[in-house]
Amino acid sequence: MPADRLSRRNTVSVLPRNATRARGFTLVELLTVVAVLVVFAMIAVPSFNELIASQRVQIAATDLFTSLLRARSQPSSKTLTSRFRPPAHGPPAGPSPPVERISIRTRRRTISPSAIRGW
Repeated sequence: MPADRLSRRNTVSVLPRNATRARGFTLVELLTVVAVLVVFAMIAVPSFNELIASQRVQIAATDLFTSLLRARSQPSSKTLTSRFRPPAHGPPAGPSPPVERISIRTRRRTISPSAIRGW
């Protein structure tokens, strides 16, 4: 008899002959995967919070910039005084420095062709 047939006969099986092994994962394998996922999540959460905070600051800066551009462009087309006042509740990213009001003054300059030399 070949050696591998002898080894099969000498082994004792815990399962009955007609029983099949259940497919799936063991509890230890599942807990290991969950532990690895928890470690990855703990590493990712702080950097995700920093990303959210930096995006809020970027949005607030962009809103301020566009408001200032709008306030600066309006007086040049009309003879009006334009004032920009930050919202009382502060920007959405957090508290703003204490500012009573911000105003931009523009001066209208007219250049005539006769004032330019060589015309």
